[in-house]
Amino acid sequence: MVFQRIGEDCLKGGAGEFRRIPVRGGGLVSVAIWASELYRPGIFGNLPGMKKVSLYTDGACSGNPGPGGWAFILRCDSTAKELERAGGEPESTNNKMELTAVIRGLEVLKEPCEVTLFADSTYVLQGMKTWMAGWKSRGWKRKEGKKLAEVKNVELWKALDALMQTHTIKYEHVKGHAGHVENERCDVLAVQAYQRYLTKS
Repeated sequence: MVFQRIGEDCLKGGAGEFRRIPVRGGGLVSVAIWASELYRPGIFGNLPGMKKVSLYTDGACSGNPGPGGWAFILRCDSTAKELERAGGEPESTNNKMELTAVIRGLEVLKEPCEVTLFADSTYVLQGMKTWMAGWKSRGWKRKEGKKLAEVKNVELWKALDALMQTHTIKYEHVKGHAGHVENERCDVLAVQAYQRYLTKS
């Protein structure tokens, strides 16, 4: 019943439920918990007048490669309503999970938005701001000395590129594990997501 109530509140724009969540390094933060079981793509696109959003993302891996997790928090700037989601894969890399977190967050938006992306991954931010244009001009190839080589994680980059055409995106680099509340929360969710794939000894 509690998940049904939280889900209904979320769809109505209600407050949902607040809980105290531990973060890495000690301490607690208060966050809104929405019913992930009732999550559906497009919920933010259905909020009238929503144009500016903040997207917080993180990825994590146990080993590199190894079991991986991703997470995002999406906040409507005008209403402060939030949506969070996390997932994982049994075999992945840090960079793949960082990319996947951004992709999953942008996929939720079903209309053009002004997005401010907060991430601790230089790989993702530099790729989106700088590298991607060159890769595309060379047929999704990167320079490797005097030769061209395949871009790593190219399918994820292509998926991200397609989503970027819909939105105006600003970039904010945040330092990981430095007390940034949303980044720490995403880290907790991403770690929890990959832990389900760890083999119990």
